Amino acid sequence: MTDSSSLNSGDRPSLDILNLADCDRALFRWMARQKQVKLAEIVAHLNQEEAEVKRRLDSLIQQGFIQVEGEPEDLCYRTQQAPKAKSRLSSNIWQQLDE
Repeated sequence: MTDSSSLNSGDRPSLDILNLADCDRALFRWMARQKQVKLAEIVAHLNQEEAEVKRRLDSLIQQGFIQVEGEPEDLCYRTQQAPKAKSRLSSNIWQQLDE
């Protein structure tokens, strides 16, 4: 098991999403399916005031679930996924299997 205290926000384990409130988890999952979204798209999807959406996004950014990209007048939001585990197989596995 990975000690989450030793990870930076870019290495957040996928299971940490289970600790989010249901509404934030649903937002995270929707954003992950969209790949990249603008604030206006999130506001429309949630049908909430922009200020409330910004508050939720700021919280998710601080927790390392969401990252923001772009210029201040054209920000895009995307989920911060845990990196895939590296293969433990030898790089020359096919050679070893042929022997």
